[in-house]
Parts: sequence; structure tokens; C-alpha cells
Amino acid sequence: MQTPVLHRAIAAYESGAWAEAEAACNEVLSADPRQADALQILGNIRARSGDTRGAEPLLERALATDPRHVECVTSLADLAEKEGRLADARSLAGRALALAPGFPAARIVLAELDRQGRGLRSGGVGHA
Repeated sequence: MQTPVLHRAIAAYESGAWAEAEAACNEVLSADPRQADALQILGNIRARSGDTRGAEPLLERALATDPRHVECVTSLADLAEKEGRLADARSLAGRALALAPGFPAARIVLAELDRQGRGLRSGGVGHA
């Protein structure tokens, strides 16, 4: 269930106000430590801030709470891709598409993986 505080967290995250989003997510999680959307937002904030070690456990907790949380699966796929775990990224993106066929963020991860694969096969260097 989305509460007004969670709505505030989502709006803040989407507008790039990460400190406000983080504070709102922490408020949500103090009332419900298993709230998957709040965990996923916090994980994304950590990942986008460069803290992949802090991001992954939050995203995994969110997914443990809601195994069908397609945004969380896609966030984990994106994180795996950025860390160079390409097989994991492809598997997770495929899982996201199985949950929600055509889900744009998962398609973007797969397109990036395909782009990297073409670059590696043609002698180019994939991005870090």
C-alpha cells in the first residue's frame, strides 16, 4: 500500500531530490521495514551515488519481500551490468521481462548488454 509519505519519496526520487527521497523512505521503513518500494528507492539512490555495495542488499531485501517487483528486478539487472556481471544482468533483465513483457527499463538493460557484446566481439571495449 502506498502511503502519502511513500508518494512523497517517489516524487522526490523522480525529481532528483535524493536526500528528501531518502528521508521519506527511511520514515516509511521505520513504520514498515519490509516496504519494497521504499527499499528499492533507497537501493537506487545508493547505486546512483556509486555505493553499489550498499545498494545490492537493499534491492535484494525488496525482492525478498516482493519477488514480482519488476522495478526491483530491473534495478538489480542494471546494477549487475554496471558491475560487469553480464550473465547475471541478462538473467535478471530476462526475469523482469517475464514478469512484465516489454517493460522499458529491462529492455534498456538488454539493449546495453547487446551493445557491449557487439563491441567486445568486434574488438572494441565495452563501457565500465
